[in-house]
Amino acid sequence: EDRLDEALATFEKAHALNASLPTLALHIGSVHWRRKDFDKAIAQWRTELTLHPTSAEARFTLGAGLLQSGGDKIEAEKLLRACLRQKPRHSKANYQLAKLLWQSRKAGEAVNCLETAVAADPNYREAFYLLGTVYTQLGRKADSTRAFAAAKRLAARELSAQQDLFSEPQ
Repeated sequence: EDRLDEALATFEKAHALNASLPTLALHIGSVHWRRKDFDKAIAQWRTELTLHPTSAEARFTLGAGLLQSGGDKIEAEKLLRACLRQKPRHSKANYQLAKLLWQSRKAGEAVNCLETAVAADPNYREAFYLLGTVYTQLGRKADSTRAFAAAKRLAARELSAQQDLFSEPQ
């Protein structure tokens, strides 16, 4: 409901009761991220990883956050790869790593991550779109056509669902 101040206050109360509660710093960081306070979000995600160094979600969240905020790409890649060693089919970690690899001109490796991402989540529109882009770059026209068609189909379904939400009841 976008009640970010209320959410943050509630999480801070939980923090006062038990600062090492698993995922708490992830949630606090997410509130800061939604408020566009990226430095505080990253700091919270680092805290989560310090408190729970084996957390795949902490590794993913910090790695993705670093990429999206223009942070250290080398650290982000290490974190995403560490997450994927724990959860090889983590669709979002595969997608984020693929974006980084593609931007680094490593399309061949990016394809593997994207194929895993869409296999793990067949409704991941953004992953299908990037997969189509990478296939095009690699000259795989038929594969590219299929990936873009899937992205288009998923986009149409998302648009239809949004329209249904705001339609008059029948």
